[in-house]
Amino acid sequence: MANLVGDDQGNTILGTEESDLIFGLGGSDTIDASLGDNTINGNLGPDQIRGGQGDDCIRGGQGNDLIFAGDGSDTLFGDLDNDTLYGERGNDLIFGNPGRDFLFGGSDNDTLVGGADDDTVLGEDGDDLIFGETNDDLLFGNDGRDFLFGQQGADSLYGGRSDDTLFGEDGNDLVWGDLGNDLLNGNVDNDTLRGGDGDDTLYGGRNDDSLLGGTGSDWLVGDKGSDTLTGGTGTDYFMLQVNSGIDLITDYSGSEDFLALEEGLNFDDLNIVQIENIGPDNSLIQSTVIQLIDSEKVIAILQGVEAANFTGADFVDSAGEPISIGRPSDGSENGFDITEGMGSTDSTTDSTTDSTDSASTVDSSNGSSDGSSSSIDLGSLI
Repeated sequence: MANLVGDDQGNTILGTEESDLIFGLGGSDTIDASLGDNTINGNLGPDQIRGGQGDDCIRGGQGNDLIFAGDGSDTLFGDLDNDTLYGERGNDLIFGNPGRDFLFGGSDNDTLVGGADDDTVLGEDGDDLIFGETNDDLLFGNDGRDFLFGQQGADSLYGGRSDDTLFGEDGNDLVWGDLGNDLLNGNVDNDTLRGGDGDDTLYGGRNDDSLLGGTGSDWLVGDKGSDTLTGGTGTDYFMLQVNSGIDLITDYSGSEDFLALEEGLNFDDLNIVQIENIGPDNSLIQSTVIQLIDSEKVIAILQGVEAANFTGADFVDSAGEPISIGRPSDGSENGFDITEGMGSTDSTTDSTTDSTDSASTVDSSNGSSDGSSSSIDLGSLI
């Protein structure tokens, strides 16, 4: 092992074929470690460091450093200031630490941690584990089955190709699955989730989130808060939850989409209400409200959907399986009532589904003027 030490000037230091201990000290240094498993510290100044073929441990030190890990399974630390770190080949562990850093994983399976300040982190090839840590970070999984964690700050996460798992965590995050069948979690604060291509699952988390499934067959779960759910193209599943806010479902299509009941929520617990609202251009907007019978709590609004078009076939359980409709209207059929209203005049629609096949019939008749739907204050949600 060789101990190679520079001085306070800008040095060029070349490693040996052994495992070296290299210190750049002050100045703008150029260090090429070559062979062996090396330990390198650039120390002060903006340094350029190349790790070589072994399993190296490289610290940039103070200054805006440029570090190339080379081959092997390397550990890189940007340390202070604004650094650019390349993992290149091998399974690398890369830390940006303080400063606005750029981290590139390279090939193979890497772990990248942005650290303090606003960092840009790219996993590149392989199955990568990516953490933004503090501040507002930009994270890209790229190729491979990646896990991305925004952590603190308003982060933007992009899964890239393959099947990725993304967690926005704290802050108002943008979480984008991109290609593949992705799992997206907004976690805390008001997040925007985009599934992209593929069959994705989106969880909004706490607060008021915006979820868009994109193309493919997606599951959209608003969780806590009053969320906006848009399925996009393909067969989508919108989860109805007891402890959520009022979720607005913008593009439900009874011909291809489904309403999923969370575990513990039964169809018998629901009341379906037809409402009308005047749009900004004075057009009449038909929407459907789904509320809990016992508490009269509204859990979802289906924008532009007429309640009379619903049948039992629109509902599935939390696993996507068809459900048995309770509240039978007679000995051979299962049915449910729909309340229609605007202001104080309601009407009732009886929708019945034959238990032996998928055929359904809908009959409408005026009900009593009990004003039941007028107690639902939806504000500007519709």
